[in-house]
Amino acid sequence: MEIRYPSENDAFEFDLLIRGLVIVLTSMWSDVYDYNYYLAFKKSKKSYPKEFHNSIYQPIEHLVFLGGVDDPFVQNGYQTFSRISRFKHAFNFRHLIYERTDLNDRDICTESGRFSACKLIRMDSKSYKQMRVSYQGVLVDFISTLYKYASALTVQSNKIPRGFANQFRNGGNGKYKRLDTNIIEVSLLLDLILSIESNLAEFITLNKPRRRKGKMDDLN
Repeated sequence: MEIRYPSENDAFEFDLLIRGLVIVLTSMWSDVYDYNYYLAFKKSKKSYPKEFHNSIYQPIEHLVFLGGVDDPFVQNGYQTFSRISRFKHAFNFRHLIYERTDLNDRDICTESGRFSACKLIRMDSKSYKQMRVSYQGVLVDFISTLYKYASALTVQSNKIPRGFANQFRNGGNGKYKRLDTNIIEVSLLLDLILSIESNLAEFITLNKPRRRKGKMDDLN
């Protein structure tokens, strides 16, 4: 059977796009969870190497555990996946989506790849520092992907005008002004984007190398 890939020329289907977006949000949540799992057990909780060294086969049953890890990077990530989770559940409730059913629907799974490419990252083989750098890039990708969904919902088309991408790349306070926040789904997406941007800015600050204290500092 021939594999069909999403095309910008496909007819715009609101319900299908939303259902594909929910699967993307699940993937985002899973990525953030994985990063924070390995960040936690590579440093603050590295005394548990046997109990927790695989996020799939040795998961954390109570996710609030990560919120209490004494590591600002993990706490930052905990905020991010908590926000994504709340947003996803609100979307499921609003659009009466039963996610387990949708995950078995070929058309919906295909749709989920419209604005988001699947990336497989081996986090267990990365160092603590490498994971922090990689995680920054993941958050940037999340923001870009969510913006594309908000843009498509604004123009009610899978073909997003170039002006949207140009405005986004130019940055600044006006980079989201083309989005139609009168559409509730767009407004909610923008709230999530701004939340993730805030987490990203904090993470970047945390990730900046600290200046070593020298002799001149001791004299001041």
